Amino acid sequence: MAVFGLLALVFPGVTAITLLLLFGWREARQLASLPLLFWVGVLLWFCLTLWYAADWVAVVEGLQVLVLPFLFLLGGRFSPLLQRHRDGICFAVIGVLGIQLLLSLVQINGWGLAPLARLATHFWPLERFYEASLFVQKTGRATGWLSHPNLWGISTLLPGFFAVLFARSRWRWLVLPLMFGVIVTAGSRAAFVGCVVGCVALAVHLMLTRGLRKTHLLWAGLAGAGFVVILALTPFGTRFLSTLELFQSSPPAPLPRNLFQASEVLSDTFWFNRSVTVEEVETSDLTPTWRVKKTATQPNSRLQQRLELSPGRVYTLSAELYGETPEAVPGVVSWVRMETGTHSLNVRFSGSQWQARARGELELVSFRPTLLGDGWTRLVVTLKNTASEPLPFPVGFAPDQRDEVGASILVRRAQLELGEGPSPYEPTFPPDRRALRARQSAEGRLDIFQAAWQGFLQRPLLGWGERAFTGFYQTQTASAAVIAHAHNLFLQTLFAKGAVGLTSLVLLLLGLFYATRGTLGWGCSSVLLLAVLAANTFDLTFWIAHVSYLLVFLLGVKS
Repeated sequence: MAVFGLLALVFPGVTAITLLLLFGWREARQLASLPLLFWVGVLLWFCLTLWYAADWVAVVEGLQVLVLPFLFLLGGRFSPLLQRHRDGICFAVIGVLGIQLLLSLVQINGWGLAPLARLATHFWPLERFYEASLFVQKTGRATGWLSHPNLWGISTLLPGFFAVLFARSRWRWLVLPLMFGVIVTAGSRAAFVGCVVGCVALAVHLMLTRGLRKTHLLWAGLAGAGFVVILALTPFGTRFLSTLELFQSSPPAPLPRNLFQASEVLSDTFWFNRSVTVEEVETSDLTPTWRVKKTATQPNSRLQQRLELSPGRVYTLSAELYGETPEAVPGVVSWVRMETGTHSLNVRFSGSQWQARARGELELVSFRPTLLGDGWTRLVVTLKNTASEPLPFPVGFAPDQRDEVGASILVRRAQLELGEGPSPYEPTFPPDRRALRARQSAEGRLDIFQAAWQGFLQRPLLGWGERAFTGFYQTQTASAAVIAHAHNLFLQTLFAKGAVGLTSLVLLLLGLFYATRGTLGWGCSSVLLLAVLAANTFDLTFWIAHVSYLLVFLLGVKS
């Protein structure tokens, strides 16, 4: 049973289809016993999916909802087997969650990745896990074998809460701290919210059915203490904020004088290579220095960071450059095209002298190149944004502004500051990657939610279709970000299928909940449903087989 449960978690789609082929035809006669609400929601959702289907892939996705009634009945069919092995289910879930937590720690800390790299070339599951682990090293969020941090965390909710509700072993309470550990290492706020809501629903269910006992308070205290310990110690030896810190508010830190992010660290979060390669080089004075080498013929090939200039403000840009190619034309380049026109700054070394010019809403206030000796030059450019609105300022260091390849320059001590400077150089370092990504994600979710709501208001009845959100979001926010969905089950349903789609979803959920009166029970089913729905207020994983298939199957199990 443990092996079967592990296969069901790793390959839920294949497992579900196999069960349907083996046993589903026997349950066809009982389909009429399901509530009418459930059938109305299923058929209405299926029709709306076909209405917007653009290819066979979309049709297959629509067929997924027709599998749910069979899976619900299969849960009832397997109930006698599951009831005979209640304690086995408990230890199987503990084992699976323990493996998940171990894999999360391996990914984040890099334990054993070197020998794994040699084995990965011979076995594709290890190769996939190894590639995901390299990604985890950059993001600080475990993805497991699912290659998706949110899904990795949310996948623990259903088996975890089901084991606590269904099993009789006292060891079932060990499931909760293991579940917390996987969620924290995945850095998933969606799974965290689902876990908290599920625990509250579980506590209410226990109090209503068994009364408030001292043992409940004891286990709740132990679970809370374990949760705090895991937040403090997981993952060992790594630097990232705990999940709880994402929900804490703190006064904003004062802005540094140097507006460049990571002025002394080659962070791909802030610096972008535009047809150049970049490497760190050692200098005699140990100042962090980068070699920027041109790899394409585009004159504006550069190492760039995107900043923003406030309207009406004066800024001073300074940096030290060393041209390694005598015939090259190195310099500083900024160029952006907007509805108000083209705005640019160009600084270049040509004809044995430095030149600077600005166009558009950028006004060149002053330009002061200074020779420092040993071939180094310090450039100081003072400019003003004369526009009445913030102006994007993608500024970069160009090795050669000719149609040639191979030139290189050395760059160090880059600084952009408010006012007429320059002030003494102030190095900046990247903040914690996970904290940065989490805050950017939290701010971005609000924009995504607003865009989804605006889309619903424009087409309130039938919506836009499942795959229209990316284009709508880019049009609505003037952003180039590729956002596949609204990261919220209900907002995505309103956007894609309108009020009719939301009605079908609500009918499906109500019918499913009503059907559990004869299976798992309304109290237990409430815990599972609330945990999954709460998690889907911050992400959209409900229709993934790891969630929907397993949810419906477990709701069909008779307690």
